Amino acid sequence: MGPAYQTPFAALIRREVPELAVMTVGMIDTPERAEGLLLNGDADLIALGRPLLGDPHWMWKAAVAMGVKPQSCLLMNAAPVPRRKVQKLRRP
Repeated sequence: MGPAYQTPFAALIRREVPELAVMTVGMIDTPERAEGLLLNGDADLIALGRPLLGDPHWMWKAAVAMGVKPQSCLLMNAAPVPRRKVQKLRRP
């Protein structure tokens, strides 16, 4: 089992059913590998599991490595969160 080991299956499905968006997964650990799979037409989407669990800033670092200036979410904390009224419990 090597890097992007599930990708041949995704590429096969993508060729057989071109109108279907296909995602690939499986040891895709670098932004360059992920970008290459997309550019080669092997998949439409990339699923990441362990890279994000191991480094929650992976996406940010990937953007920098690919020459993109990342930016924080513009709506972060902008919308008020409705609060529920909490009832106090009565103790017997």
